[in-house]
Formats: sequence, C-alpha cells, structure tokens
Amino acid sequence: MKKTEIGVIIISHGNMGRELLACAERILGKQKFVRVLSVIAGDDIALMKRKVKKAMDSPSLPEKKIILVDIMGGTPANAILAFVKRTGVEIVSGMNLAMMLSLFSKRGRYSASELALKELVSVVCRDSRKGILDMGRKCRETLLRSGERVK
Repeated sequence: MKKTEIGVIIISHGNMGRELLACAERILGKQKFVRVLSVIAGDDIALMKRKVKKAMDSPSLPEKKIILVDIMGGTPANAILAFVKRTGVEIVSGMNLAMMLSLFSKRGRYSASELALKELVSVVCRDSRKGILDMGRKCRETLLRSGERVK
C-alpha cells in the first residue's frame, strides 16, 4: 500500500452501504481499501464505536481516510464523532451512489495530503449534490422548450 492511497469507510443503517458499494463496483470495478460497517437492529452505540475503531486502526487501510455515513445524527454518524479530531480523516454524510461514484473515480487523482483530502471531499460533495434534482420538473421544462405539450 502506497502512502498516497486514500481509504474509505462506509457506515450505514442496514445493508445500504454494502449495496451502494456493490452498485458502484458494477459500474467502476472492484475498489481497494474500502470497509463497510452496518448498523443492524439491536446494535448499540458502544458496539458501533468499537467497530469503527477497529476499522480506523486496521493496518490494511491507508492512514488517510474518508468516512461516508448515510445520515447526520443517526447511529453511524454518532459512532464516528470520536474520530473527528483525527488528522487525515474526513467525514461526509448523506451518502448516495453519485457520491460513491465521484469518490471512487477521483480519489486516485489526489494525494493523501491534508489539503488534497479536503479538496477531494469538497469535489465529492459538489458532485453528489449535482445528482439531486426535481427530475419531473426538469423533464417538463425540457419538453416545453422543445415545443412539446405537457399534460
């Protein structure tokens, strides 16, 4: 493993993270240096914190990491709060497929420096937001501009 690699830890409720990773890998191919953690019914915050610590300290993941969580304020996000102060760790909530595709397709272009890690997170967040839109309205506007009638 090179010092320039960036690891990814995906934490979600249920199998959401695992399934999003599977979709991303169908599109982009197998991804290296990725761990998926799932919160399942009955898991408490203490258990999740232990799982996160184990993933964070894993020698098979690079020192620099980006953590993706499904929603701010949920158990996955709360379990990582202890790691916010760690150098070389960035955390992003609102995980979705566009976010993963952006991260996995672009992380190889960035060094694992603090500045580059922050820049990559900024790009990934921007790309993720681009994929969220009122598609119905957008399609109707396109149809109207082309002269088609919209019912």
